[in-house]
Amino acid sequence: MKLIRVVLMFIAIVLLQACADEANVDDLKSFTEKVRNSEKPDVEPLPTIQITESFEYAAADIDSPFDATNVLPERQASLEIDPVLPDQDRLRQPLEYYPLDSLKMLGTLKQNNIMHAIISTPDSTVERVTIGNFAGMQLGEIIEVREAEVVLEETFRLKNGGWEKRKVSVAITE
Repeated sequence: MKLIRVVLMFIAIVLLQACADEANVDDLKSFTEKVRNSEKPDVEPLPTIQITESFEYAAADIDSPFDATNVLPERQASLEIDPVLPDQDRLRQPLEYYPLDSLKMLGTLKQNNIMHAIISTPDSTVERVTIGNFAGMQLGEIIEVREAEVVLEETFRLKNGGWEKRKVSVAITE
């Protein structure tokens, strides 16, 4: 243990002696004096801060995207079947591949006391439909065929994952 102390003491003395030697720092002192006395560099002044116009955000009448009504609630698992749930296994009919607003009613046809509507698609095909047929991309089932319009009941998905029905119509075009 004494040997370690003696060695550490010797190292400390050697280091202090090395720092005390002024002969090696004369060139450093002359360099620093030269730099201090030299011309000062031009430093660009700091840019001025431009004051911007204040803006008042007034969107009180717009729904907040973080509002609880815009967040989908977790659905409780249940064995109950939604009464509005559409039939998912049914084959799609030709008019279900077109948006409802792109379909045009051309006229009606009565056959065996059943009223049929003649509907034209955007690609110029013509379909004959009656009550129970489907049209539009929102699972629209035809519930009534009148001389001037076809009334459908669309089934669409709500934000919370449930289903709702609404009535829409396609009127005859001239």
